[in-house]
Amino acid sequence: SPDQAKVVVLKDALDFSFAEIAEAVDMPVGTAKCYAHRARAGLRTRLKRDVA
Repeated sequence: SPDQAKVVVLKDALDFSFAEIAEAVDMPVGTAKCYAHRARAGLRTRLKRDVA
């Protein structure tokens, strides 16, 4: 989702903390962590499928 993508970019590319992400996109810290986990899991699945 677009929100998951935002969280991953902020966390991994821009090195934001989850607290900073939560404030920047107006969501609870737990939601930001969940979105990051789900986005990474989705990327992992897609990459495995594309490589296979």
